[in-house]
Amino acid sequence: WWLDLARSDADDAAAAAYAVPYLFEKTGRGLRASPTRLQASPDSVLTLHDARSGLVLGTTEKMGPAVVKRAGELGVVLTWHRSFAPVTRGTAFLTMRYERATPSIYSGAPLHRQARGNITIDGRSAACDGAPMHVDHVIEVVTDADHRWAVYADAPLQVTCTSDGSLEIRGKTPQTLTLRAALLTACAYGTSSTGGCADDGAVRAERLKQNRALFAGAAARASAPSASSASDVAWELHDDHALVDFSFPHDGADVFYALDQHVGWGALTPAGPCVDSLHGTACPVIGKVWRMRVPLGPAPSLKAGRSMSNKDRRAIRDALKADASRKLPAYYARGAGDTYFSGKELARRARLVVIADEVDDADTASLLAAEVLASLRNWLSPQNAETPFLYDEQWGGMVSCGCDFDESSQRCTNNPQKDECPNLDACGADFGNGFYNDHHFHYGYFAYAAAVACEFAVCSKEDKERFLLLARDYANHNSDDFVAARHKDWYLGHSWASGTCQPANPNGRNQESSSEAVHAYEASYLLASRLGDRHLQQASRLYAATEVDAAKRYWHAATSSQVPRAYERPVVGMRWSTLAQFGTWFGGDPVFAYGIQLIPLTPYAEVRDSTAFSRALLPFYERDCDDVCEDEGWSISMIGLKAAAGDRAGAWDAALALDGKAFDQAGGDGHSRSNLLYWIATRDPGLEKMATPVPTGSRAVTPAPVASPTPDCVDGPGRAAAKACPA
Repeated sequence: WWLDLARSDADDAAAAAYAVPYLFEKTGRGLRASPTRLQASPDSVLTLHDARSGLVLGTTEKMGPAVVKRAGELGVVLTWHRSFAPVTRGTAFLTMRYERATPSIYSGAPLHRQARGNITIDGRSAACDGAPMHVDHVIEVVTDADHRWAVYADAPLQVTCTSDGSLEIRGKTPQTLTLRAALLTACAYGTSSTGGCADDGAVRAERLKQNRALFAGAAARASAPSASSASDVAWELHDDHALVDFSFPHDGADVFYALDQHVGWGALTPAGPCVDSLHGTACPVIGKVWRMRVPLGPAPSLKAGRSMSNKDRRAIRDALKADASRKLPAYYARGAGDTYFSGKELARRARLVVIADEVDDADTASLLAAEVLASLRNWLSPQNAETPFLYDEQWGGMVSCGCDFDESSQRCTNNPQKDECPNLDACGADFGNGFYNDHHFHYGYFAYAAAVACEFAVCSKEDKERFLLLARDYANHNSDDFVAARHKDWYLGHSWASGTCQPANPNGRNQESSSEAVHAYEASYLLASRLGDRHLQQASRLYAATEVDAAKRYWHAATSSQVPRAYERPVVGMRWSTLAQFGTWFGGDPVFAYGIQLIPLTPYAEVRDSTAFSRALLPFYERDCDDVCEDEGWSISMIGLKAAAGDRAGAWDAALALDGKAFDQAGGDGHSRSNLLYWIATRDPGLEKMATPVPTGSRAVTPAPVASPTPDCVDGPGRAAAKACPA
């Protein structure tokens, strides 16, 4: 979550990290913290900030480039010449430690006109006129943005203050001390244009009083920040829950903002006024360690665990004959091509293996399992001459060399033996695989196929070692040859699909398909459980559970309380660090946003998609499923949704009536008629007896006609469709 801040150049719009509640940015003057506000519309939720009115801590000496001194799951420590700053999830402060450096406090906004040229030092008014001033503990300033900031010092210092078009408070001599800055209020005099004055005066006054007491107390208790190597996330698994500890070893302070899930899981007590964030309400809590009890929910399974009627089984066997007769494309069979669509194809074949076993077609299960296993062996073989996987020592991961595919010959035209690896040269190749974009999506499908292959065929020791490489790339339990939980944002619970591509996007990290992220950890769990890797299995169980929880909070808008109500769409199509939007990488058709959150259909999808959500989304999906939806296969997910909402009979008829060509299109690849029928046949029959079609509390009971959004055409990795944004 902090990678763009660390890697982008100072003053680049992408050199930012939204820590909640502040947006931190790297500038030539030092580290800037800006308060944020939300702007919600029917199709998006934006996190806005005014960089000019943010506060910067730096040095009067030349800062030079920042480098990473220490990194963890919850934060990063950036260091400059003789100063360093921790940036931590939920931190209440902008913090900088000075080691024989001269402090500088800067804002592009000058003092507020009602401040009459004065600041407050240790409770006393002082003129900001360039004269030397002595500070024992705290400086308060109000800028023309109507923001009142407090800057706390852990040692006395001499400063001068000027406010001529901008505000700057400069130390007089190099010192060793820590400065911590916090926003006390965004509405000091009632003139804020950024939404800070929505409450009445008495409420604002009380919030200011509480914040001043909270932050002053925290600053007084705080120790100096550090670049300790201590881990900031630890967990242990129990039968139905995990105990997850968040520690904050680098910040030095003990006040951090917790989201709703943290408060609930950890029985945390808010210690002051809460604030709105892109991720829901964030409340300050006191404590350097949060111990949280995270529910795990049901474990992933290859099979649904519900019986099917004989009639359903016969229909599925008939569909299976047709699906099994389709051949795996020759290039995928020999281990050549991209890693996304090939993975989906292998996982589709693997689902047929499980279904064949469920309907007592052992011969088909055996033949398909052997086919999947043979293909996986080709893909993971060191002798793969077309699209080999490579181990990247720099980032600790597996990348695909890539394939310049020639449609006429159905072969890759590049020569890996001559170091011709297109994925390593261009961030757009293979969805950015060579730069770690979407690895959990791609490799999750491979891991699922491998789990099935090793369940229904005989995998050798060599097979197992190779198959685990791809799962460990994105789901490793610790940092050894591979980084731990490569894509996971522990604070939010979900993953970021973004990799290491530069320049980074000013909106920050992003993830489109919450469901494919869930599937990735479902797959690594299933693979690890079959290959006896207990550490990977336990880690994947937790990763999957938190990914499911985050999908429900941040993507399933129809039934979520953590998406602003002004957002009227039933799903979020894509989340960024500072933006939630309805559009997708590959277009603005509503069914794209719906469908990409519902793939693939495996038994664990029942855990992912609640009945309430399914029932809330279904009327929107049915309304918006036009000819494009039917022709491109997006109706397949809608039919699965219909069954999940309780209409098994209607879904069954629709599945049988589907044109078989739908399963070869952008929205249908990865699906099969056999799997769709299996999904419908194994839904809880009790759902059909529930009278209310859509839950009363849903925000999406009646779909109102809404114009389709303009596709988001920011350059970046594509997803599952062939549609390209216009130039």
